[in-house]
Amino acid sequence: MSGQPITSSTLVDTSIAGINEIVIALRKQVQQHYPHAEPVKVAGVITPESITNFLVHDRKTIGFLFDKRSLGIGVDGIISLKLPIKQLSHFVQNPTTKKLFDIPPSALSSTTDCVRHRCIALTFDDGPGPYTQTLLEHLDRYHAKATFFVVGRNVAPYSIALQQAVQRKHQVGNHTWNHPLLPKRDEAVIRQEIESTNSAVAAATGVTPTMVRPPYGGMNDKVRAQLQQLTMPAIMWSIDTRDWADHDAAIVCNRAIANAAPGAIILMHDIHKTSVDAVPCILDALQKQGYRFVTVKNLFGHPLSAGESYSQYKQ
Repeated sequence: MSGQPITSSTLVDTSIAGINEIVIALRKQVQQHYPHAEPVKVAGVITPESITNFLVHDRKTIGFLFDKRSLGIGVDGIISLKLPIKQLSHFVQNPTTKKLFDIPPSALSSTTDCVRHRCIALTFDDGPGPYTQTLLEHLDRYHAKATFFVVGRNVAPYSIALQQAVQRKHQVGNHTWNHPLLPKRDEAVIRQEIESTNSAVAAATGVTPTMVRPPYGGMNDKVRAQLQQLTMPAIMWSIDTRDWADHDAAIVCNRAIANAAPGAIILMHDIHKTSVDAVPCILDALQKQGYRFVTVKNLFGHPLSAGESYSQYKQ
């Protein structure tokens, strides 16, 4: 089977994240071996559309054919850019591909080292809701993880979606029961808002939230003191997509992309259809820039201080 062209659909199935991973790896390989190659030209040639076919060089190596002139690395001829199949192991765990290659266990851990990689956290407030299931499907396609800061009163009506979020290794956080501005409430109400939501999530999923996002980002010493007693940190954000104001998927996507930076926490709301519609655009664009989408817990990678507020991860 060595050298036989086959279609890439047998490699990564429907995983857009897998295709993007291949594109990024091939572009890096060209830049490493041909430093004089122009990045813009390379990016224009090595695209998801240009890797439809690939070569099975051997059971451990996959290759992709490109024209040297188009890449700017030679006058004439074809080059086969090769990748070790183990580099893609997370995306090729399927029976068809295993007939072609020796596929090792997934090399991608359940967590990502955000010291070594460009990580970013997508967070969704106010759900779960009628569009949460669709959102989970979008995240699956890109092998992306997210954090859901849920409103307690919405947990029971959409418990199945929340259960699926937990099963798919997303993180669930606390966004209070009724979404009040906490600094305007007394200590007993603040505590009840958080504890009742924790109980609802635990009853539905078996997992108790360990982080809180105060509605509207409302914090003061009174709220901070209650969070300290509950041993929970407050998670804010560094990028506000304003998806609650602009019900336009393109605007929301562009705002997220324009402000993206390693360690950023993006604020969105999965109760709006246009917000969920913007997610594939965000995932696709930022994955092509080398970003990995992780949970807030994964982003920081260490325990956070109770009562403290965190809006982004800084190394």
